[in-house]
Amino acid sequence: TLVSITSKVLWGLVVVAVVGVGTSFYFLKVAPIKRASVRSDDVIRLRKEADRAWFRTEFVRAQKLYEQINREPHTDLETDLRQAILQLRVSRETLAAKRRLEDLLPKLTTSEAKARARIALALVNLQNDEPEEARKDLTKIVREPEAGPIAYFNLGAVQATLGQRAEAIETLKMLDNHPTLSGPSRILRSLLHMKEGSMKLAASVLDVPEREDQAAWKQEIFTLSAVAEWLDGNKKKSNQKLRIALDTDPLQTDE
Repeated sequence: TLVSITSKVLWGLVVVAVVGVGTSFYFLKVAPIKRASVRSDDVIRLRKEADRAWFRTEFVRAQKLYEQINREPHTDLETDLRQAILQLRVSRETLAAKRRLEDLLPKLTTSEAKARARIALALVNLQNDEPEEARKDLTKIVREPEAGPIAYFNLGAVQATLGQRAEAIETLKMLDNHPTLSGPSRILRSLLHMKEGSMKLAASVLDVPEREDQAAWKQEIFTLSAVAEWLDGNKKKSNQKLRIALDTDPLQTDE
């Protein structure tokens, strides 16, 4: 009987020990894996939302989402790069963005990502009121094979800031047929021609067939074109273009 009782007690202790070990194993090993899996899914979901906001140019929302992602363990350097760029351009945290970009640059694995980081670092100089340094950096970048169109656009903008209008116009011409940068580059060119007093040229730069890729800039293009036409003496044409500009957004007032 004593042996039987002792066996039962020992068996009970073994069961308790096994349950304890199993419970510990679950909480120490299985549960963290499950939590990590859930968090990984959350990161994937957040990344999709952030990327959607990024491509819709909803940059304030995108920045918040990328910041949220970067609080979680991840190996995706693109997220870090985009947050740094938005930190620079949206919240204008110049010093923090510079440090993050300098830390990221040697870790980036593609020439395209490296070029974007270098462009952002050039714009740090612009925000630090050093446009000439920004121009030098961007001039180096556009000479390299991996330089993308955004490098030319920013170089044109910096040249315009420095008062180098002729150079800026020539740089921006290279984006005439770009699917997303054609609109803003033409607007900037038109403004530069206006600065020079060349209203006819300012109007002609914007006098292009409507294209789907310019839809996001339609109102700005036709409004500025209407101004240029008016100043050039073509008041009838100016009114026609202004009407098109107003019709793109019914909530705009006549003023």
